[in-house]
Amino acid sequence: MRDDICINTLVSNVVAENRFSHCRLCLCVIGDQYVRFTDKVSLDPENDTFQPLNKVLIKLLGKNVCDEVPGIDAVCTSCVDKVLETARFMKLCEKSTNLINKVFTNLSNALNVEIDSKKENQTLYIVVEENNSQLLWLKKEEKRRKKKYIENEYFDCNNCNEIFGSCLEFKAHNLAVHDIFTCDKCYDTFLSDTQLSLHESTVHRYQCPDCSQCLSSESEFNEHQEKVHSIVVCQECGKICHGTDKLRIHVQKHNQKFSCPKCSKKYTTRDFYTKHVKLCVKGLIDPHPTRNNRKDYTCEKCSKAYGTPGGLRVHNRFVHGNAKPHICHECGKQFTAPSYLKIHMIKHTGEKNYVCDLCGGRFVSKEALLYHTRRHTGEKPYSCKICNERFVNASARAEHIKFKHIGPTLMCDICPRKFVTPHFLKQHISRHHDPTSKLYYGRNMIPPNMPGEQNMRTFKVKS
Repeated sequence: MRDDICINTLVSNVVAENRFSHCRLCLCVIGDQYVRFTDKVSLDPENDTFQPLNKVLIKLLGKNVCDEVPGIDAVCTSCVDKVLETARFMKLCEKSTNLINKVFTNLSNALNVEIDSKKENQTLYIVVEENNSQLLWLKKEEKRRKKKYIENEYFDCNNCNEIFGSCLEFKAHNLAVHDIFTCDKCYDTFLSDTQLSLHESTVHRYQCPDCSQCLSSESEFNEHQEKVHSIVVCQECGKICHGTDKLRIHVQKHNQKFSCPKCSKKYTTRDFYTKHVKLCVKGLIDPHPTRNNRKDYTCEKCSKAYGTPGGLRVHNRFVHGNAKPHICHECGKQFTAPSYLKIHMIKHTGEKNYVCDLCGGRFVSKEALLYHTRRHTGEKPYSCKICNERFVNASARAEHIKFKHIGPTLMCDICPRKFVTPHFLKQHISRHHDPTSKLYYGRNMIPPNMPGEQNMRTFKVKS
């Protein structure tokens, strides 16, 4: 029994015949909002179908539920909603059961015939409908497709060898001369309009909105959309492909390795492979040094390692030295390689030749487009080995490692502060030389790199 039901109050109201005081179903006090047994309710409000509440209750709970007992001779609005919901559900179940019984009865009657399995070039179809089911034999015919001759397309009638310039003329000819119906999607012909309708409802049920292909099932339609019309991105280079089929063909180019028969050097593209083999076989680029996976030569300035002393020398020359022969004629900035200068020149020219197929955004380089595309797809192929956080490119991961895991290592020559990147350190040092800055070292002439205690200014207070 519910806790909010007062038995004493309930019995008192029933004995005193205080009408419409408690709900007959939940026995709670109903106050001003209630529905009497004789009041009409609607199971189908859209069609304005009403019937007395007692009729619905008797159908659900039996005759005794609607006995006129003063005090419990009404139903609260909450219970009325539950009664109507239950009645609608039972009506739906009854309707679906009747439909299933009717369909399978018609299907059993249709199958209760002798079937001639010796019919050649014909297929047996079962047409299942709500009020009727029947068996149809359809003649197997070779699919008649639209033919093309150079730039002019035409339709060839196999019955009389006439040629028509449009599908509409071809359909009208078949119907008027041969008394057959033509499918305007695959150009098959049928003996009756019923057979054509059955063919269209089974074979061409799903029409692709992006092309003229028709599919017979939802799964085939979804598979067709994914293979042909979906937009997918190559994780290797960021190229956008229309459909998984084209993506698979594209990825094969990355996975395909062409190995030189002389030095076993591998290439992913046939053009570079062919050029290499021509030179290698003739001995023009021999000998080929064996790649050394060990990196025993480490830079003392940035700890980057190399497998050969020559690689370390080139690193020192271009990274830590002044070997920047390629100069920008616009701003005078120097670069170690012409490719870096070319990328830099885009800042002056404003050229953005790389376009995103997804949003139309334009970018200055292929790498920038690749990183942008990964933001569309959510792909983050670079992961931090320390905390497993993922990033769209290697530079973002390197910045994360510097700031989150390594911390500041570059120390100022004037004060004990440290910084993560040379750029921040350079900005900080410039403030030491700026007379308008609070960090200007000339204000107190504190010697550089002096220990903290000696580097503190002392003040004497006169007594």
